[in-house]
Amino acid sequence: MNTTRMGNIGEKIECFTEQDALGEVNIWMLPFFKPAHVNGMLGESFSSYGEAAKALLEKGVQRVFLSMGSDGMYAATADTQLWMDNIPGSMVNTTGCGDAAMAALVWAWMNDLSLKETVQAGLAAGAIAMESSETINPAMSVTALKLRMSE
Repeated sequence: MNTTRMGNIGEKIECFTEQDALGEVNIWMLPFFKPAHVNGMLGESFSSYGEAAKALLEKGVQRVFLSMGSDGMYAATADTQLWMDNIPGSMVNTTGCGDAAMAALVWAWMNDLSLKETVQAGLAAGAIAMESSETINPAMSVTALKLRMSE
């Protein structure tokens, strides 16, 4: 499948050049979401995260996750949408937080967790990741993730 990098928007976002391929995507996560990110991908204009998520869902994406940075995460499926605040943590280094969150979203999907639990996993992984000076926090584990999810 062909991919391309979208413009100079600060973050590197890979998107599918063939819009029909969007139906093959199970999880779509955008870091530090701005409606313009999806505008450029779909060639449409969106004024909110809800509209943008709906457009991606209508293209066949099964789960949409929009990271709002310090404001938490928005998630949507065809029949559910929710917004969750970040899980508190002691910020040392934010490098790797988005990667940790994405890995946790995939882990949650592979373990058949609900949408809410999936968002909790992503937020928990981001919180754990930021508490280390290392890009990959040595304390990251399934046990630590589950514990932080329950807080």
